[in-house]
Amino acid sequence: MKKIFIVMIIAMLTMAMAACGAGGSGRDSGGGAYDEAKSAGYDGFGNFFAADTESTEEYTPEEPAAAAEDSGKGIGISLPASINKENVKLIFTADMYVQTTDFGEAEKGLYGLVEKFGGYFEYISADNGNYYSSDDSYKYSRYTVRVPSDNFQSFINSVSEGMHVVNMSQNAQDVGQEYFDTERRLETLKNKHDRLEALLAKAENMTDIIELEGALSDTEYEIEQFTSDLQRYDSLISYSTVTIGIEKVNDYSPGIADELTFGQRLVKSIKQGAKDFGYGIGCFVEWLGYHIIQLAILAAVIVILVKAHVISKIKNLFRKKKTNDYVIVSKNDGNGNEK
Repeated sequence: MKKIFIVMIIAMLTMAMAACGAGGSGRDSGGGAYDEAKSAGYDGFGNFFAADTESTEEYTPEEPAAAAEDSGKGIGISLPASINKENVKLIFTADMYVQTTDFGEAEKGLYGLVEKFGGYFEYISADNGNYYSSDDSYKYSRYTVRVPSDNFQSFINSVSEGMHVVNMSQNAQDVGQEYFDTERRLETLKNKHDRLEALLAKAENMTDIIELEGALSDTEYEIEQFTSDLQRYDSLISYSTVTIGIEKVNDYSPGIADELTFGQRLVKSIKQGAKDFGYGIGCFVEWLGYHIIQLAILAAVIVILVKAHVISKIKNLFRKKKTNDYVIVSKNDGNGNEK
């Protein structure tokens, strides 16, 4: 019985610790911060940027080279000045994971920056966490932002200056060959379409007319496909894609610009371990409170089982004692002589 009781206790503790681990990764929504950011005039992130409500000057995009030069955190892809941009078709993408201690202000700042650099949100993913993160200690949202390619590096630099960047990757893909091949193929199809129309206008035989109309239909379909491909390329080339994950934390993780000594890393690890231990204890207490009814029922069942087990043992002892007394009596003849 003791083994069963110990196993049940261990199972409850394991469930509680697992629940605390899951609760530590709760995230939050990217709801309607745009209007607030616009009205407040945010041009950055939370504590790092001040809202400028008096400025009415219209934003003029900087030249990429000038923006990179002005920024103290210009970490990114740069192209040689001598490159012939007519011969390349570049698709710029970036993926950033950033942290903040003030999620609401950071979210407003991001909306403000997207508007400032002439971009838009293509996708927003928001996670509100679960009942273990009801205190809103941890929040997370992921955004896919499209910004004009001329402002790509300026936008990334502004995000890097306003937020604590933990991870970042950038990529420049040259799709020039595919783009120009598609253009040439499209031009060929258009010429073919014109010739087929000319032949159809002169055709008199019904069989020829049917065949030419079928060829025209197929050619028009291919023209639509290649036109769609070019439009997709144009969209990806003219508007770069930046994916940003924003997480609210109490303490920052080491960032891409951080250079810590062994002693600093050790002290940081000790502090973080102590903080995580305290958080785990608090989370365990919250878990107990949430499951108090189930635990009470479980405790009652255990008490009943233990009592039933004890009563069963007592009854067995009495039965054995009566059996022993009967055996002793049956072996005497009443005069103290054994039969």
